[in-house]
Parts: sequence; C-alpha cells; structure tokens
Amino acid sequence: MVDTLIKGEDHLRSLGLEYLPRIGVFVLLCAVAAVTRNLRFHALFVFAAFVYELSFFSRYYGTLN
Repeated sequence: MVDTLIKGEDHLRSLGLEYLPRIGVFVLLCAVAAVTRNLRFHALFVFAAFVYELSFFSRYYGTLN
C-alpha cells in the first residue's frame, strides 16, 4: 500500500476499483488467520488468495501496453 501511494495517485487509479477493498479484505482475513487454529480455514484462505492473486495480476498485467 505504501509503495502504491509513493508511486502516485495515477498509479493507484490504474490498479482499478477493487485494489483498495482487496487490501482491506486481505488484512482482515490475515488477522482472522493469526488468531484461529482452524486448518480448514487456513487451507481455504491460502488457496483462494493464490487463485485471486493470479487472477488480479493476469488481468492487470494483461492490459498493459
């Protein structure tokens, strides 16, 4: 997030509307993961985060000129 703000407002806008909510959701889910010992939650979180990150970056970098 800090790196994005250093790069400027134009860079932040280029990441799309889902960028800021994405960061908030990830922080929230990481906090839940830090306090829970539920292995099913951890496994699902890792899998979903990995799939989502692949999706986000492929959509973002797939649109660069």
